[in-house]
Amino acid sequence: MIRVSTLLVLLLTGCYQIPTKSIKDKDYSSFGFIAPRNVHALKLHDSIADVKFVVLSTEDNSRPQKLNSYVKAALIDIGFKKVISEEEYTRLVLEKSNHGSSLDLASLYRAQMDLDRFLVIKVSLINTHPRFSHKLEIIDPTKPEILVNVVKNARIMGVGIDRDILHPTMNFTNRWYEASKAGKMMKPYRRERNKHQWRY
Repeated sequence: MIRVSTLLVLLLTGCYQIPTKSIKDKDYSSFGFIAPRNVHALKLHDSIADVKFVVLSTEDNSRPQKLNSYVKAALIDIGFKKVISEEEYTRLVLEKSNHGSSLDLASLYRAQMDLDRFLVIKVSLINTHPRFSHKLEIIDPTKPEILVNVVKNARIMGVGIDRDILHPTMNFTNRWYEASKAGKMMKPYRRERNKHQWRY
């Protein structure tokens, strides 16, 4: 029988890879999905085309650099012009603002007054054996407000972290981005072959 640790290594091997085909042409291939029960906040951005950069904050207790690289590449594929790290944001605030560089709402609101328009996107993937705790937050510092808050606890069903967890989240983020551009709220839908399952 395969030991749990060995199985986990097998599932993680080759993961954290965005598909070669752009998300603008086709959704990233996924097995999992984001259900309405996973979405705790959902508001569109009122001027997504004016966002000059995204501050990306990631947390992963297995492969932190892999997750960061994956999400950054996916956000650029979605259409965000520039994605910077928390460290780069700190340097930017020190150069252009007298306010702190913390990512809490109050600090972000003060800092954004001296910067180009930006968003903060937080993604976490915590391995809690045998499940994964996964979160997505999108913050608009100009409000300041959490526009998107997605929380999902999931098992890896055998196709890997990408198709079970990460790809569905990036597909959701892409739909939110496109809905914000169009100014039309995204709605859950049911697939033809799984009419009992609502998803985004």
